[in-house]
Amino acid sequence: RSVPERKHLEPLHPAVRIYQNTFVNPFDYLRRPLVFVSRLFQYLTAAVQLGFYLRKNRIDLIHLHYVSFDVVLLVIYKWLLRYKLAITFTGSDVHLAKPNNLAGLKVRLALRYADCVTAVSQDLCHKLAARFGGANPVCVPNGVEPDKLRQLAAEGALPIDDDHLIFCGRLTAVKRVPFLIETFFLCLQRGCTHKLYIIGDGEVATRINELIACYGIADSVILVGAVSHSQVLDAISRSRCLLLSSSNEGLPMVVLESLALGRPVIASNTGGLSEVLVHGKNGYLYPADRQDQLSDAIMTVTTNKDLARDLGLNGPASIREEYCLDSVVGRYCQIYEETIRAAA
Repeated sequence: RSVPERKHLEPLHPAVRIYQNTFVNPFDYLRRPLVFVSRLFQYLTAAVQLGFYLRKNRIDLIHLHYVSFDVVLLVIYKWLLRYKLAITFTGSDVHLAKPNNLAGLKVRLALRYADCVTAVSQDLCHKLAARFGGANPVCVPNGVEPDKLRQLAAEGALPIDDDHLIFCGRLTAVKRVPFLIETFFLCLQRGCTHKLYIIGDGEVATRINELIACYGIADSVILVGAVSHSQVLDAISRSRCLLLSSSNEGLPMVVLESLALGRPVIASNTGGLSEVLVHGKNGYLYPADRQDQLSDAIMTVTTNKDLARDLGLNGPASIREEYCLDSVVGRYCQIYEETIRAAA
């Protein structure tokens, strides 16, 4: 199929082959019967096309990085085409899953039929084991290439001011950007003179704009929208600090990227964030619902440039070994080889 548009991502290696199709979840439209039938037909058509592609190319192993409705399809094709299935849990797939709901059913299918299971943080490994007995995933974190990130950042040139605060990510409910804006409004009342740039797009963007207008802080909180990856990296590299206010996380790439670029991170102490952030060393962690502690951390970083610089300088060393992309890729390759060899 045609190569998908990747305007916000760097180009792929020329040796990589891309298969593109549209897989909508028809069950998102159960209350709209006509739309449900249309989406179900669209999904089945894409599923048949994928089946022909897999059979033609004789795939040995498929690695699914997000446990969505498609896990059902991949389990069916695994039985028909006899490939191996590796699955990685990244965060939200576990956060929403309970043993007795649909999200939990997808997780149980993944755990039951995958030949190997990984998760991006130890926290996710523990949650899977606690909620779904018998789960024994291997922790393989996300990885970054600091030199490549610095090169991309130099190519970004996003037209925003230097030395301000940055949020980068999908504008979804779990990211709690309204909570962040409310907290930053308190910081402005406490005398903060920095700006907050919100980079990203999503379903709560309208609410965020309304909140900014309600507080009358459009000069201090700027919703940038979605930009290219290099522009995101440029913004982070020129910021004072990255902010994250999520109610749940796995191990977000943006945190690793910020540390690799020498910028501290202030984040809620949830998910796997405490595995990479050391409070007072490369950033600050705060209890997810403690607005006062988030506000204090922001004020500490914005009123003390030398402290922010020192925290940032500790970032690259704190992720140099475990989160090096070459190391992470090597671990995945070893898992692939062991999984395929076990079937021989």
